[in-house]
Amino acid sequence: MAAEDGTGPGGVRADAVRVSGLRFRYAGSEPWVVDVRELVVRAGERVLVTAPSGAGKSTLLHLLAGVLDPTEGSIAIDGTDLSSVRGAKRDALRGQRIGMVFQTFHLLPGFTAGENVALALSFGIGEQGTGAQRSRVSELLGRLGVGELAERPVDELSVGQQQRVAVARALACRPAVVLADEPTASLDPENADRATELMLEACAADRAALICVSHDPAMRERFERAGGGCLDDVFSVETAGVKS
Repeated sequence: MAAEDGTGPGGVRADAVRVSGLRFRYAGSEPWVVDVRELVVRAGERVLVTAPSGAGKSTLLHLLAGVLDPTEGSIAIDGTDLSSVRGAKRDALRGQRIGMVFQTFHLLPGFTAGENVALALSFGIGEQGTGAQRSRVSELLGRLGVGELAERPVDELSVGQQQRVAVARALACRPAVVLADEPTASLDPENADRATELMLEACAADRAALICVSHDPAMRERFERAGGGCLDDVFSVETAGVKS
């Protein structure tokens, strides 16, 4: 059994993600949308899943985030089995140990860049001194090159700047794993390349595992492990897969 902070016996950090026998299909559907026999992602590791739209990539991330429950199998995040926590406890685990970067960012309109990051921080770790919160927000936004925009409403930021704020928000609580769903799809090629590099650097600095799904083949060279529609470079085809 892992401790609350995700450490196991002797203080050794648990794997960021451990999946076993994972299968999922929607009610009334026949084929498996996701079928992954085994997946282990360690702290600081980055994994890219590439496949065409509709191949189950986003569904895989929703399962890992605990938004969907698997039809079969188990998912452990930072040493905690998702099936063992429900309701508010699962929400708390998601806030503390999982960061999300969405294709359309999902920033809160009308709030500043700093407030968007601070809100994620308060959801993740609950009560915290305002000084510590401000320090963490300032650190992240500064590291991602948008520190001077902390007081600007996100509605007034460029798409590239919003993407940086979204990455900062995902890393606010120093999560064990960051899940990125087509994070560069809304960006032009120049901003997409820059944003990818920033996301990878930010995750590496916090030793957060990164699982990114994308249909952009240009992203493959930046990841240690990458898989296509059947995760063929991560696993053998007959062992695991994400299927349409």
